[in-house]
Amino acid sequence: MKTLQLLTISLSVMVLAFCSSTEDTLRELQEIPPEFKRSGMISSNTYQVYMQIFAASENEAQESGLTKGRKRALELITREPFLPRYPTYQGKLKLEAIINNYGRVVRVHPINQDYWGVVFQVHKIGLREEFRRIW
Repeated sequence: MKTLQLLTISLSVMVLAFCSSTEDTLRELQEIPPEFKRSGMISSNTYQVYMQIFAASENEAQESGLTKGRKRALELITREPFLPRYPTYQGKLKLEAIINNYGRVVRVHPINQDYWGVVFQVHKIGLREEFRRIW
């Protein structure tokens, strides 16, 4: 009888230990790595924008992130220090076309009940050189 009680107690302790570590693991998986929280050129082929969006669901956050990400990317790209300050009208149209064609939401994660972190990226081979040719 005592061995059965000891076995039950030891099994319950092991289960509790596994539950807490699983909870910690899930929390770590939900947290976004720091490299996703930056905005700007993250490589010569990728431009990234990180935003916090107010939305009721993940799908709503993704849709809103796509439209807001396009606008925000256009604003931030025109401020990049490696580019001349103001693009021409034709350059701005080409820039918008690149953002619309190659931009997408790559990650959506919950911050709290109403806010979502959204990562929008424009990825194209030779993107930095393409930006320089536009101006």
